[in-house]
Amino acid sequence: MKAANPVHFERYASCPKGCMMFEVDDDLQNCQYCPEPRPRISRSSGVPESYVSIASISDIIATKFHNPLTRSQLVHRSTRQIEVDKMTDIFDGAVYKNMVERGCFGSPYDVAITLGIDGFSPFNKGLFQATIVNTIIMNIDPKDRYKKHNMGQIMIIPGYNKPKNLESFLFPMLQELEHLSRIGIKIRTVDEGAITAKVHLIAFFGDIPAVADLVKHREHTSYYGCRMCFVRGVVGESAHHSSGGMYCTSLS
Repeated sequence: MKAANPVHFERYASCPKGCMMFEVDDDLQNCQYCPEPRPRISRSSGVPESYVSIASISDIIATKFHNPLTRSQLVHRSTRQIEVDKMTDIFDGAVYKNMVERGCFGSPYDVAITLGIDGFSPFNKGLFQATIVNTIIMNIDPKDRYKKHNMGQIMIIPGYNKPKNLESFLFPMLQELEHLSRIGIKIRTVDEGAITAKVHLIAFFGDIPAVADLVKHREHTSYYGCRMCFVRGVVGESAHHSSGGMYCTSLS
């Protein structure tokens, strides 16, 4: 796997319960959300006892550009035929067009990516759960875009709780993306010399609970559970419980 995809993974110490991730140069000795101490660094391996591995987005993109066959996939964005008054891809949408107007995607090699986040339970029993962050390279033609070898797993956050500080896990990745969007990366190819490309994030998506965590919104069972409007919910009643869920009875 590493030989075929030479992608670097950076390891960061994290709370064993999944509450937060520690920064490399901070002075915290305990988790800020539970009594767990900061994971010790193994003397033999130099790796924290509890950690999260975060893949380099630069390396994922660079491996695609390096080879002529995979590089040809990345020019779909700049060479695709635009059909007037038809929306056939994300590049026909307002978000992408607005980014182009602001000066993004000036080079045919510039790359658009999306990120996706979701929580899951890897085991049938127990309280262990995980949160996964994936990336999709939108430059690739839709018919090939969602194949396994064209999608990248950035990180898996393990723990016994949902992350209490999701930003601490996402920060290194978002910091790298800020650099890629502003400065870009320079890739030495096997046939065209050096190529410079910028990478722009055009969407970060997930299901309702995941997006609520991203934007720091209360869960959908709260009184103001919709992140799109200000309609106050009403607690319902069921035959067996005083609370039968949250309902929005008026949309006027």
